[in-house]
Amino acid sequence: MANQLRIEIDLEDALADEPAYVTIAGAKPAERIMLHSRLVMSQGDIWESELRFVADEDGRVELATSSPIEGPYSEPHPMGFVWAMSQTKAAELAPKPALRSAPPLKIEMEALGEEGQRAARTLSRRYIADGVSRREIREEGLIATLFEPEGSRPNPVVVCLSGSEGGLNENRAALFAAHGYSALALAYFGVDPLPAGAREVPLEYFKTAFDYLVDQGICLPGSIAVDGASYGGQLSLLLGATFPEVSCVIAQVPSGLVHSSVNAVGDSTVTSSWTRGGEPLPYVLFRPERVDWTADEIALTPGYLACFEFEEEVKAATISVENTCGPILMLSVEDDQMWPSKEFAEVSEARLREHDFPHEFEHVCYKDAGHIAVLTPFVPIYLPAQVHPVIGRMFAFGGNLLANQEASEDAWRRTLERLNTTFRTG
Repeated sequence: MANQLRIEIDLEDALADEPAYVTIAGAKPAERIMLHSRLVMSQGDIWESELRFVADEDGRVELATSSPIEGPYSEPHPMGFVWAMSQTKAAELAPKPALRSAPPLKIEMEALGEEGQRAARTLSRRYIADGVSRREIREEGLIATLFEPEGSRPNPVVVCLSGSEGGLNENRAALFAAHGYSALALAYFGVDPLPAGAREVPLEYFKTAFDYLVDQGICLPGSIAVDGASYGGQLSLLLGATFPEVSCVIAQVPSGLVHSSVNAVGDSTVTSSWTRGGEPLPYVLFRPERVDWTADEIALTPGYLACFEFEEEVKAATISVENTCGPILMLSVEDDQMWPSKEFAEVSEARLREHDFPHEFEHVCYKDAGHIAVLTPFVPIYLPAQVHPVIGRMFAFGGNLLANQEASEDAWRRTLERLNTTFRTG
């Protein structure tokens, strides 16, 4: 009679950034066990992994200590069955952050033994922790969702900004609330009645959001952090340099330069992404002639790197990060194929050093990692390319699986440490 396989999970329903410890039990000693995992996301976006292990002398496979004998990684990791997933079916529509609650991830796990025995479990990974409240804000022209931890106000607030995909993505904001911060997922284009593209977005919109947080008693003055990736990382640096209300800047794969607009379908003229006082900010141009548009996966980085050939343009568009009223954390990657986040972050790093910036700052660059590596850990972390939801072309991200995984864990740890140091022990 075949042994009775079973899958044991210490945290079957947990937060998305918590490692779950999975054990496959009930096998024979030295039996080969296959673990298949499947995750269905929105709009038919499917991710899967398949790993093979050898059971120990007790007939067990502990994922935290067992090395796969087949699969995309070879060293033990408790969450490898998730972050090592590959996309087996792309979304029916280009994914875009939506105005909806951060949904949990449901991971279907199936273990198969050599004699056909089978075990199955479902692992739930939640972004919204118990006790965290969620409220949509449609006041004073703001399109946002506020997450607040259980307990009394005020709390430090993290304002979470999307990148060039637009809309708002609530996942990251919800996780900040799970760690005791209030968090505002703030849209600034891509949803009505906001602009369709990142095109002449008024910085005063963000000042309205900062004032709202204080006026509503959600936070005290001086306790606002901004957090954004890619174009949102550029925006985070710009907001910190512009508004003294910002006390901490976390900029992932950012740019220390103001860039030209991200035009939605139907927009043709190029302008600045941002305005202040009704006037477009000086910007560097993207040079499309430097990009191979015939590639299956288009790398945009050459078109962005070309801006450094135009010194006066770069000088005018450089963000005055030295004016920021608090610490700055920049997280970049070496193999960024969307834009050269390492070189763009170095612009800000050099400026901070030149002006003897009085607050703490750090620029961490992850070797061999790609554009999407520094988001949150323990989710599928490697996607070579994706159709851009605003522009509609297939763009490359860069990086590799293992480098992205290591970067994601380290970046999230540093982000939480930066917030804790600034607002809880600073």
